[in-house]
Amino acid sequence: MKFFKSIFIASFLSLFLGMSVSAVNFESEIQAGLLKKYAILTEHFKIEFSNLIYSQPDSDGDGIPDVVENVAEYAERSWDVEIDNLDYDSPIISDIKVLIVLDDRNTYLYPGSVGVTTVLSDAITPLIAIDPWQNEDVMKVTLAHEFFHAVQFGYDSNFAITNTAVNFAESTAVWMEDVVYDSVNDFYNYLQDFFDYPDYSVFAGNTPQGSLFPYGLSAWPTFLAEYYNDTGIIKDIFDEFFSSNLSDLNQNKVYDAVSEVVNSRGDQLSDVYMEFSLWNLDTSNYSEGSHFPDVYTMEGGTLGQYNLIDSDYAPALYGTNYLFFENDANQDRFYFHVVKPDEVSAFVTLISDDNGKVDLNKKVSVEVDKNEEMSEISISGLTGKDGVYALVSVFDDSINPSTAGSDVFDYGYVYYYAADFGESVQNGASLPDATVSEKEGEEITVDEIRTSDSLVLSVTSFDEESVTLRWNRLTDSRIKGYEIHYSTENGASQVEEVPNAYTTSRTIHNLTENETYYFQVVAVDSNGNEVGDPSGELVVIPMEWIFTDVSYLDQHYEAIDSLVELGIFEGYPDGSFKPNNDINRAELLKILIEGRDTTPSVNDYNNCFPDVGREWFAPYVCFAKVHGMIKGYPDGTFRPGETVNKVEALKMLFAVMGNGYENLVEGVTVSSLVYPDLDKTAWYAIYVWRASALGILEETPGEEFNPDAGRTRAEMSEELYRYLQALAYEVLSYKL
Repeated sequence: MKFFKSIFIASFLSLFLGMSVSAVNFESEIQAGLLKKYAILTEHFKIEFSNLIYSQPDSDGDGIPDVVENVAEYAERSWDVEIDNLDYDSPIISDIKVLIVLDDRNTYLYPGSVGVTTVLSDAITPLIAIDPWQNEDVMKVTLAHEFFHAVQFGYDSNFAITNTAVNFAESTAVWMEDVVYDSVNDFYNYLQDFFDYPDYSVFAGNTPQGSLFPYGLSAWPTFLAEYYNDTGIIKDIFDEFFSSNLSDLNQNKVYDAVSEVVNSRGDQLSDVYMEFSLWNLDTSNYSEGSHFPDVYTMEGGTLGQYNLIDSDYAPALYGTNYLFFENDANQDRFYFHVVKPDEVSAFVTLISDDNGKVDLNKKVSVEVDKNEEMSEISISGLTGKDGVYALVSVFDDSINPSTAGSDVFDYGYVYYYAADFGESVQNGASLPDATVSEKEGEEITVDEIRTSDSLVLSVTSFDEESVTLRWNRLTDSRIKGYEIHYSTENGASQVEEVPNAYTTSRTIHNLTENETYYFQVVAVDSNGNEVGDPSGELVVIPMEWIFTDVSYLDQHYEAIDSLVELGIFEGYPDGSFKPNNDINRAELLKILIEGRDTTPSVNDYNNCFPDVGREWFAPYVCFAKVHGMIKGYPDGTFRPGETVNKVEALKMLFAVMGNGYENLVEGVTVSSLVYPDLDKTAWYAIYVWRASALGILEETPGEEFNPDAGRTRAEMSEELYRYLQALAYEVLSYKL
C-alpha cells in the first residue's frame, strides 16, 4: 500500500491533469465497467472510472480523459520494467486483466492512502485502487509500487499474512518505485523513518510507533541491489521466499530467503548487514546517497566508566546503535569495550570523524561470538579529529528460521559499554548480566503523511449551480492567500479570491447547469503575485443531483445511482431518496427480489402471513416464503413494517440473492469475527463472517458492529451494490 502525505516533494511536479504523457494502445473503446460506471482495456490492464473522472480534460480529443491515458501509460511502463525487463512472473494468466480502479470515492482506499492492492477471491485476479487526484510523478510511482504488490500477490495470494512479510513487501515496493521511475525520487521522503530507528531489525515485525519504518526500510533492498551491483538479487530473494517449504506463520521466511540468497553469493548475512550499517553512516556509498538523511546517533555516555544502553534503544538482531564520542581533549587514541548478552553475537566498529567525514577504510572492527567475552579495542590517529563513532550491531548467524519464532527480531539486547580517550577502560570490574527487552512498536504499517509544496486541487461537492473545491495547505511563508481561476470552454476566465493562507476550501456559486467548467488554484503573496506553480486543471460539470438529498460526491452515490438505474431502488415523489431513513422488512424484501430481476404478481402471491394480505409488499413477501427465503417469526407473523436490523438484513440478503446461501448454516461457530461486540457462536455469526470475507460491509474492522441497529436506505444500497459486484469479483479482505 502507498500512503499520501499532505505535501509530496519540494520540487515542481507537473500535474496529471495536463497533457497525457504519450500514446498507449487501448484494446477497446470506453465500455461499461463492473466496479465503476466506465472501463477501458489496455494490453494488460482494465481501468475503471466514474462519471466525474470521465468529465476530466481530454487534451487530444480522443474521447479518453487524460488521467485515464496517463494511468494506462504508467501502468504499462510498470509492466514493461517489472515483468519484461526484470523478469518477475506475470501476476495474471491467459486473457485476465489486472484491474485498476480510479477510486475517487475511496471505496477501496484507506483514509490518507493513494494506492492499495488486493487480490480477488479467485486468487488470480489483482485489483489495484488508486487516488486519481495525484500529481503526475506521484501517480507514476504509485502505480509502480502497487503493481509490484500485484506481482507479489501473483506468486502467492496468501503471502502477506505476517508482519515481517508485509514490511518486506512494502520496502521492496518502494525500492521498485525508484527502479521504474528513477527520476521521481519519491522514496527520499520515507528514508528518515528508517534512519531514525537503526536499532530496529531489518527483519522487524513490530515497527516504531507513528513511523513509516517499512517504507523507509527501502534502504535495505536499495543497499543489497547496489552492494551486489545487481537488481536481480531482490527477485532471487522473492524466488527463494516463494519456493520455501516453510509455511507456518511462526516461521521466518523473509530472513531465511535473504540469508540463503546472500549465502549463495559466497557471503554471510551478518557480514553483509555490517556493511549496510557502515553505508548508513557514510551514505556516499549509495548512488543517490547525497539525498539520504543522517542516521540517528546517540551521544556517548560518561567516559571512564561502564554505561548501560537505554532499553528503548537496545539493538534488535540485525539492528545497530551509533554512538558518538567527542575528542574534546584532542587525544590520539580511543578505547572501547562492550559487555553483551551471551545469546547473541556482535560486531563492534570504531571510525574516526574528521569535520563530518568518515573513512570506512580506516575503521577498526571486532566480531564477538555468542558466549564470548569481548577484548577491548582501540583506534589511534585521532589528533586533530573531532571524535569517534562506535557502532554496535547484534546478530545471530545460527537462527533456525523454522523454530526461532516470528518475534525473534523484535527484541532489543541491552549491553554495557565503557569508553575513554587516552587510556584503557577494561578494568575487570564485576558487572550485572546484559539483558533482553521487547522492542516497542506497532504490528501494522501506519498511515503516511507526506509533505510537499505542490498544489493539488480536488472537488468535494457540486450540484446544478455550485462546486466546492479544496486543496492542500502549503508551507511557503510568502503565501498570503489563493486565487481560484475558472472558465468555461468558450467563456472568459473568472477569479475567486481566497484572502487567507490557512483557508483551503471554497464554494463557487452561480454556475450554469450542464456547462463544462475548468478550475485551477494559484497561491499568491501579499502583492497578488504567484508563489510557486499553479495546480493542475480540474473539470466539473454542474448538474442536478439524481435526488435532492444525495450529492454526486456522497459516499453512497455510486451505489444508489447504479441500483436506481437497474430499477432496484427508487426515490420518493418529492424528489428525495431519504438515505438516512431506516428500511423495514417489507421494503427490503421488495428491493432484494427486484434485485433478482423478479417482479412477482399479487394475484399469484398473497395472504401468506396473518399480517400480509394483498398490500403492495405482499407479492414480494409471499414469493420469498414460497421459495424458502423467509420463515417469519415463531408467532406466525412476518411484521412487515418493523425496522430490519443489520444481521437480519444480511440473512435476507444471502437468502434472496443466493450464491452459496445453502452452505451458510446458522449456529455454526466461526473461527473469528472482526467486530469485538459480536458472538462467534450466535445465529448471525456465519452471515457476518461471509459478508466480511466478501468485503461488502462498511463497518470498520476492530470497531463495534451494533448488530441490533437498523439499516438505513443508503447503507442497504451500499451493501447490496457491493454484493452484486462481489458476484462478479469477490475481493479478499487483506490488502497492501
